[in-house]
Amino acid sequence: MTRGNGAARGRTLPKILSDEQMQLLFDQVNIGNPTGIRNMVALELMGWSGLRVSEVSAMRRRDIDFTGKKLRVLGKGDKERIVGLRDRTLEWMRNWDELRRPRATTFLHTIKGDAGKPCSRSSMLKMVKRYAGQAGLDSAPVNCHMLRHTAATRLVRRGMSPVTLQEQLGHEDIGTTMIYTHLEPQDRVDEFRKLTNEQGSLDDAPAAEDLLLMALLREIPAERKRALIEGMIDTQD
Repeated sequence: MTRGNGAARGRTLPKILSDEQMQLLFDQVNIGNPTGIRNMVALELMGWSGLRVSEVSAMRRRDIDFTGKKLRVLGKGDKERIVGLRDRTLEWMRNWDELRRPRATTFLHTIKGDAGKPCSRSSMLKMVKRYAGQAGLDSAPVNCHMLRHTAATRLVRRGMSPVTLQEQLGHEDIGTTMIYTHLEPQDRVDEFRKLTNEQGSLDDAPAAEDLLLMALLREIPAERKRALIEGMIDTQD
């Protein structure tokens, strides 16, 4: 498994899957039958959009906006948010939509036995564990939350801002989102060059967390910044 190279704000960095490991995991899905197509939808939503397994389980057909490429998610504390969906994810969702039972209460549901029941959280955990074992990734506990961590890390490395990532993941506190700043050294160097447009010495390149904090500050309105600064001064006095 790929690990971060330090701790962010004193928190233990989450374990993630490399791109190669993710591909191995997805390759285990038999897309030649309805069960495989349904499972691929679940993997895509967790591994690419960063949804929690409970959110995938509870997702309804009416929550999907195929045209707008987005999904309404009911997260923790019944808090709603809108998340983006990549084209490949939407393609698998469309394929499953043609096979699923229209009267099922949730978008992903059981096929065998008592068909039409919502896919439970435990069944998805078992599904991911089974595919991980088949892919030879059972040396470490691969689970649904690891897929969410992997999605979040990938989005950070592709340039998503902390505020946008916070909304995508449904975090209440931006501090929780900041744990995904554990970029590799070369990622930091590339980001530093991009921000400064300089090709000189990179010995003093800022840490990934500092880079994302700067991006966050750029999104805070000027009035809010002044209020924060004044509050800090008052505290120091």
